[in-house]
Amino acid sequence: MNYREKIEIDFKDMVLFISLKWKNILAVALLGTVLLGTYGYSKSSVVMSTGDGSNDARYNTIYNLNSLREGLSDIDANKVETSANAYLSYMKEYIKTIDYTKSSALMNFDAYNLSSFTALYSIDDYSHAFRTVEGYFYSKNDSDIEEEKNSDSELLISDAKNIIAIYEESLLNKETVANISKELGDKYTESQVKEFISVDIDGDSVMAISVLGLDETDSQTVMNIFQKKMEELDSEIHKTYNYSISFVDEYYSIGENEELLNKQRANSDYLQSLTYNMTYLKTNIPRTQQDYFNALIELIDEELMTDMSNISDVNSVQDIISKYSSTVTQRSVVKSINKKYIVAGFLAGFFMMVFIYAFMYLISSCLRLAEDIRNVFGVPLFAELNDINEQDNFEVALTSIELAARKDNYRNICIIGSCEDNSVKDLRRQMVEHLIPSDFLERVDVCNNLMEDSTEIQKLDKMDAVVLVEKKNNSKYEQIAKVIEFCNNCGVPILGAVVC
Repeated sequence: MNYREKIEIDFKDMVLFISLKWKNILAVALLGTVLLGTYGYSKSSVVMSTGDGSNDARYNTIYNLNSLREGLSDIDANKVETSANAYLSYMKEYIKTIDYTKSSALMNFDAYNLSSFTALYSIDDYSHAFRTVEGYFYSKNDSDIEEEKNSDSELLISDAKNIIAIYEESLLNKETVANISKELGDKYTESQVKEFISVDIDGDSVMAISVLGLDETDSQTVMNIFQKKMEELDSEIHKTYNYSISFVDEYYSIGENEELLNKQRANSDYLQSLTYNMTYLKTNIPRTQQDYFNALIELIDEELMTDMSNISDVNSVQDIISKYSSTVTQRSVVKSINKKYIVAGFLAGFFMMVFIYAFMYLISSCLRLAEDIRNVFGVPLFAELNDINEQDNFEVALTSIELAARKDNYRNICIIGSCEDNSVKDLRRQMVEHLIPSDFLERVDVCNNLMEDSTEIQKLDKMDAVVLVEKKNNSKYEQIAKVIEFCNNCGVPILGAVVC
């Protein structure tokens, strides 16, 4: 009988089987909790420092660095520290550049699609400045200028540059920049505003005011602020210089800004070069020096990342070590219970037992489900007794047996099975006792040890049919198959089965 191909795994039944073992699973889970919790406790020994209380792990750090340094010669240790100082300088510069890149307006503008608003102002009738023997001489008219050109005095600078310089200083002072930032809705900080606004001289006497990266409306807002400020400055500057200023033109455009693009590329290239230099230092340290170098690098990274406000004060690894050492005055060994080990121990024990019981269920050769009697062996299932003393299902089983016997006119039946468990033997005996008073059945007997006792086998000669009584997780599929095959060979039909 090829019954093996019909055996199926019922996930629900497997879960039920595992859940019935909850006491064993819980016991092993608690054992795992104790074992791993103890291990975690033993590994949690930490030498803690209590100087200013700012860093309880600093003694460990210093102690570890000193131990690693002692394992090297002075020459090798000095080489490692030189490399670590180089790494420190690269890292400081890298952090500063990253901060600048994140906060800079120009570095975040799209240089391929950059807006630009420029206003041009012409400065006319300006004087010239000459250096003479007596000192500086400022001319006021063309004849004076021509006279000085023919003398030995030196032409220094035109007033246009001085005038534009005064405008630039006033237009980009803190008050004006703060006003621009406010008018733009505080979308940009004052330092960002200074980045995208410029006041330059174009040619000999043209002042160019440029705004980058803003839309036309915001750019015009900036220009209006500048125009108002220029009107306020005009009378003050005229006290010193004889000039006139007039608006020439303004234009707004969007396109690629090669100058900004080059700046962004240079910034990106600089970051890459810093990264390459730090990586080169890490990968080219001799193996014997790597532990000490890595410990110093870890110290540097921790210090720079946790206290970036004082990054400019850290100029060497020794500065960090001295800072740590100054706070280490006492030390003590502290053990603590590690919750991670406790949880890990509980879960390890729990899932280990679940896996073991699931594996036992899968490889078990015992009857798993009552329905397997019907699905695997094709024997009708009269009833399933979850408890041998379950009276209602027991009555159902007896009634089903008698009805099946009446239907096929079987007056002599035998209660048999492959399981020799005492509880099953007792159930068979009880079934015989309750079936004997039947007004239809003439004889009801029980056969135990059917496959081993010849006297039991002889009972089958006088029987019209048999009823199987098996037990889940006890009766073996192979033994059930043998009993069914034996009955078939003897020509004794099987009415059905009861599973407990």
